[in-house]
Order: sequence, then structure tokens, then C-alpha cells
Amino acid sequence: MASYKSILDGLLESVSNIVVARIRTLKQTYNDSSLNRLPASSDTKLSLLGAKQFQTLANQVEQFMQKLLNEFNQELEEQYKHSINKQYQRPLTGTNGQECQREQIKEEQEKGLVIMFHNKQQDDGETTLKFNHLKDFLYYDSKKAKQVQNLSIEFKSQGMTDNNMEHFMKKFIQFYNIEHLKLNLGCNSLTVIGARQLAGCFTNLNRLSFMDVSIYNNKITWEGIDALMHAFKHLYNLKDLNLDVSCNPIGNKGFVIVSKALPEMRRLRKLWLSAYDIGVNDESFKIFINEFTKLPPLLIAKFDFKVNPFNKKLIQELQKIIHEKKINNYEILV
Repeated sequence: MASYKSILDGLLESVSNIVVARIRTLKQTYNDSSLNRLPASSDTKLSLLGAKQFQTLANQVEQFMQKLLNEFNQELEEQYKHSINKQYQRPLTGTNGQECQREQIKEEQEKGLVIMFHNKQQDDGETTLKFNHLKDFLYYDSKKAKQVQNLSIEFKSQGMTDNNMEHFMKKFIQFYNIEHLKLNLGCNSLTVIGARQLAGCFTNLNRLSFMDVSIYNNKITWEGIDALMHAFKHLYNLKDLNLDVSCNPIGNKGFVIVSKALPEMRRLRKLWLSAYDIGVNDESFKIFINEFTKLPPLLIAKFDFKVNPFNKKLIQELQKIIHEKKINNYEILV
């Protein structure tokens, strides 16, 4: 089938020839040389020279064009449906629990309609997004990323490595307007290199107020935690933090880094910290208790310290401080 552009060009040329021929006929019929100096749209002479007849012809041309356009657009739409359905066979997780397949089909079909009518509003993107696969995330439209306010990334047990994180970071920094983030990178193979790249994702999130970050069961050491906590300290609007660093070899040094970073988050109001099986001893836990006294007033404080070798009697000291700070909603798992 000929391209839509060639068909439209042909229609416009045909209409132009009809109009020009009609004006030439009017001029010859009335033999008025003054018409040569007037534009075709002039009402002063054309109203006297069969303007009503001219308008009837224009209406007929317009109706004929619209009929052709409707038929062509219907055929175009059918072709888009066929080609896009064939292209996107694999269902992908998309926004708001829908499938990317339907969204991409709709987007491509709307592009086809825009070509014809130029009256379809383009989709500016969703404010809430959820990704379950790295490929979907990396190929998301960069122009729409700035519209996203609530971002959920569930990449648990997907074989994520340090090599993936470089590409992940380049895409993630495009979502700089997010206010609510849930990021699950648990049960992968990230090391200190991947953690440092991940830290680079949080350099410009000035609107972020809620953050749930799970990096449990990776291979991240204290150096990686140091990079992450340094980035987290500069999230000045952060109020709710859910951080899971469990089952990483961060040791006492890493736990102390986390402990000292928390008081610098001055707007923090809700804290969930999971430090399950990271090797915390008495000395580092005492530092945590001391730093906890410096935290701003919290509404919620929940901790998971299971499978750590520190003396569990130290929990009583932590509870005492929690009561002094009048935190009524708290939970400590040991």
C-alpha cells in the first residue's frame, strides 16, 4: 500500500487543481481582469461571481476527502493492531498492575491516529509505576520518567550483578521527581561495586519522603554501606525509612556506619531497620544505642536484630531510651 504521505499529497494536489480550475472558469465567464489582482478568498467579487456555487463545490470536495481519510485511517489502524500484536507477544508487567503489552499497543495505535488527525493528546506518562523485570525498567520512555512520583522496583532474586547496576543507575537517575520509592534488590549478587553505583541513584532525589530499600542477602561489605548511607544522609525531605541490610557481610563497622548516619536524617519520623545476621557485637550495638538517643522524635521505630552475637540484655537499654523518647509504636526482634 502507498504511504499515507503520498496519498495525502495526491489528495491535496487534486483539490488544488479543482479549486484553481474553478476560479479560472469564473474569471473567464465574467471576463473581469480586476479578478487577477484579487486573492481567491476575496468576498468582494466572488460573492458576485457565483460564491454560493463555489462553496457547494468546496463542500463536496471536503466530504470526499473526509470519506477517503476515514477509509484510509481504518485500514491504517488495522495494520497497526496486527503489527504491534505480533511485535509484543510476551506479556510484561506495567504500570498499575496492567501489562506493558496493552500500553505499548495503545501508545503505538495513538501514534498512528496522531499522524492522521493531529488531535490526539499524547500520553505524558504515569505518576505511579511498578517494574518486576530489569528489561522493562531499562526500556521505559525516558521522557515520561520525570512524571513519576511513586516508583516500585521489585528485582528480588533476578541475578542482579555489579555489571547490571551501571545500566540501572543511568536509568534510575531519570526518575528525579519521585516522592515514594520501594526498591527491592534482595537475594542477588551485588558487592561493594554495585552498592556504590546504587548510591549514585540517590544524588538528586530532593522530593523523596518515603523510601523502602531492601538489599538483604547480597555480598555488600561495610564499604558499600558507607557509600549508601552517605547518599541517604542528603535526602533532606526523607521522613519514612525502611532499610533492610540483613545477611550482608557488613560486620560491626558497617552497622556503626548505619547507626551514625541515622541521626543526620533530621526529618525522619518513621524508621524500620532490619539488620538480621550481619555480625553485630556488644561494642557496635552500644554505639547504636548512643546514636539512637540523637535521633529526632520518631512516631514508629521497628528493628530486627535476630541472629547477631551481641548480649541481648542490651535490648533493655534500648527500650529504656525508646520510652524516654515517648515512642509508643515500636517493635524489637532479637
